Amino acid sequence: MSLYRLLVRQMHRYGVERSIEDGKNELGMAQHQVRSWQALEHHLGMTMMALAFCLKQRIAKQHQQPLLSCADIRDILYHLLPSNITDEEALLRMIQERHKRRAADIQRWQRLSTSG
Repeated sequence: MSLYRLLVRQMHRYGVERSIEDGKNELGMAQHQVRSWQALEHHLGMTMMALAFCLKQRIAKQHQQPLLSCADIRDILYHLLPSNITDEEALLRMIQERHKRRAADIQRWQRLSTSG
């Protein structure tokens, strides 16, 4: 293999590794808590779509904002998108509902794992 081809392959590898790092650090790729392959594939697919969105935004804004990162895009969306959370009580209710769903998932998983 020529030195040039080796260099090109290494450059491609850097882009892939950079994307995986952004997915893990900025978009929650490594924050999955799944109990099935289907759930893992869904989580990774959603993360890949988020990465594609970030890449598209970075390309579109490269002349105005050359240092735009996935973290920047995530923060922009967090502050610009509307939220139903208006106060601390609404936030607490949202978290309690999430915990109820999580507890129900845990109980369902325990029933499935003991019955199988």
